[in-house]
Amino acid sequence: MDYLCNNVPETFTPLSRGFHLVGEVYKLYQEEFKKIMTERQVNTFLFVPIFDNDFFWGFLGFEHCMDVVWDLDVIESIKLITKNISIKINEVRYKEKIGPSFDIFKYYDNGILEGFWELDLVTNELKLSNNWANLLGFSIYEVKQTYEFLKSRYHPDDFLEIEDKRKKFISGEIGEYSGIARVKNKDEKYIWVKYSGSLRRNTNGEAVKLFGTIVDVNDIEVNKIALEESEKKMRFILEHSTDLITQRDINGKYLYVSESSTEILGYTPLELMELNSNYELCHPADLDDLLVKQSNFIHDKSRLSFIFSVQMKKKNGDYVWLEVISKKIIVNHSLVCIQSTARDISLRKKLELQNLKALEREKELYDLKAKFVTMASHQFRTPLTVIYSNAELIEIKTKLLDFKLAENFTAITNRIKFEIERMSELIDNILVFGKYDVRENFSLKIEAINFDEFMTNLIVTYFNHEADGRGVKVVTIGSSKPVQSDTSLLIHIFTNLLNNAFKYSKGKPNPELKVIYLNQKIQIEVIDYGIGVPEQDVKKLFKSFYRASNTSTIVGSGLGLTIVKQFTRMLKGKIKLKTKQNSGTKITITFPYEQK
Repeated sequence: MDYLCNNVPETFTPLSRGFHLVGEVYKLYQEEFKKIMTERQVNTFLFVPIFDNDFFWGFLGFEHCMDVVWDLDVIESIKLITKNISIKINEVRYKEKIGPSFDIFKYYDNGILEGFWELDLVTNELKLSNNWANLLGFSIYEVKQTYEFLKSRYHPDDFLEIEDKRKKFISGEIGEYSGIARVKNKDEKYIWVKYSGSLRRNTNGEAVKLFGTIVDVNDIEVNKIALEESEKKMRFILEHSTDLITQRDINGKYLYVSESSTEILGYTPLELMELNSNYELCHPADLDDLLVKQSNFIHDKSRLSFIFSVQMKKKNGDYVWLEVISKKIIVNHSLVCIQSTARDISLRKKLELQNLKALEREKELYDLKAKFVTMASHQFRTPLTVIYSNAELIEIKTKLLDFKLAENFTAITNRIKFEIERMSELIDNILVFGKYDVRENFSLKIEAINFDEFMTNLIVTYFNHEADGRGVKVVTIGSSKPVQSDTSLLIHIFTNLLNNAFKYSKGKPNPELKVIYLNQKIQIEVIDYGIGVPEQDVKKLFKSFYRASNTSTIVGSGLGLTIVKQFTRMLKGKIKLKTKQNSGTKITITFPYEQK
C-alpha cells in the first residue's frame, strides 16, 4: 500500500476511489511498475480494492502470464469477496474496541438511529457506538473511547449540567437522567442532541454502569429557538409599539388589543375587548361610510388589505383621528380575523385642514392679484396712448417755433416717448407673464409645425423693417423635420430673443439665427455681436424684473428672459446662455421633436 501510494499513482488513484483496475502490462505508463511486472512475467492483471469502513485498507491482486480477457461475472464475484472481507475486518476491529458489549452495540448500530454509549462507573471506561460517532460525522475509528474525549465534545456550559444530573441520578436525588445538550461535530459546529441514560447496579445495590443513547434533535431545537426568539421579538414589538395593534372578528369585536390602547384611546385592552364591536367608538359622521367599506373589503376575496382614516371616541369623550391599515388573516382558505395597525394622525389632520384653508386664501389672493395686474395693464394702455399722441402733437407744433426752442422741446418729447415705449413693453410682458401664471386659463396647444416655415413667417412679420436696416441672418443645418409644439409660446420665445439681439447690438453686424436638426432634438441658436452681459450679472438674468447693469439706457422690462425660460420649460426644452461683455451673446435652446 505504501509503495502504491508513493510510487504508482496511476494504480493507487482509481483503487482508492473504489474502482477495480484491469489491464495489460505493456500499456502501463509508470516505467518502474511496468518493469517489476515484466520481470515477474505478468502480462495481464486485475486489482480489486478492499475498504474498511470507507477507508482504503488494501486490495486483492490477480496476475496472469498470458493475455486473457477477464470475465465480468468473475470480476463481480471477486468484488463480492472483497466486500465480505471489508465487513469482517470492520467487525473484528470494532469488536476489539467495544469488547463484551459488542452484541448490544451491534444491535443499536443496525436496528435504530440512536447513538449508544456505556460508562463503567468503577473503571471510568467509556464505550461509544458506531452510530454515536456517525451522528457527529465521525467514523468509529476517529473517536477516542475516553471520558475526556466525550467531555471535549460537549458544550462546557451543558456538560456542567450533565455532570450535575449524573451525580444526582446515581445518588437517587432525581429519578430520570435525560436532557438536551449541544455537542460539537466533526466540523467543529455545535448540534443539539437529546441524551438519556439508565443505571445498572450490582447485587449490593451499588451503581456500576451507566448506559444510554443520544438522538439528533438539532433541526427541532434550532426551529424551537428561532420560534422562541421570534415570539420574544413580536411580544416586544406589541408591548412597546406606539401604534394600536388589534385583531377583531368580521363583526368588529376585538379579539386582541395591544397595550398602546391606553395611551391612544384611554381604554385598557380588556375594556376594548369587552365591547360588542369597535364600531361603538366610531364617529357618527364616519360610521355609515365605514360599515359599507368594511363590508366590501370582507366580501372581496381579491383584496387582502385596506387602508382608511376614521375618527374614534376616546374614553374622555374626545375624538381622535386614526389611520388604520387592516389585513385579512386567512387560514385554510377561511377568513379567521382581521388584524389592524392604527396610529394617531390628529395633528396631521389638523395641519391638513389649516393648509387647505391657507391654500384657499392664497388662491383668492392670487386670483385677485392676477385680475388686478390684467386690469391695471389694460387700463394703463389708454392714458399711455394719449400721452404718446400728445407728445407727437407737441413735436409737430414745435416746428413753427424758433429752431433753438424747438430743439429743446424735441429733447423733452423724445424722453417722454422713450419712457412710454419702455412702459408699453413692460405692460405687454406683464400681460404675457400673467397669462402663463394663471394656469387654469392657460393650456398648451400642441400641433405639428414646419419649423423652417414658422421662423420665416416670424422674421417677416416682426423683424423685416428694422430702423437701422439690419435683418436676421438665418442658417439651417441638417434635414428639416416636423416639430410638435405650441405656436403661440414659440412666437413669444423667439420674438423676445430676436428683439433682444437687435436691441443690444445697435451698430453691430446682423444677428444670426441657426436652426440645427439633430437626431433626437432640434437646436436653435440666437447670436448677436452686441454689448453682452457683465460677468457679475449673468446668474441673475433669468430672474423677474432684473436687468443687466449695462442696459440702463436701453428700453426693457426685465421680464423677457424670464418668459423665455418658463415657456421653454413648458415645451420640455432646455436653454443655455453664453455671453461676454462687449463681445456679444449666444442663447441656445433645444426642443424634443415630440411632446410625450
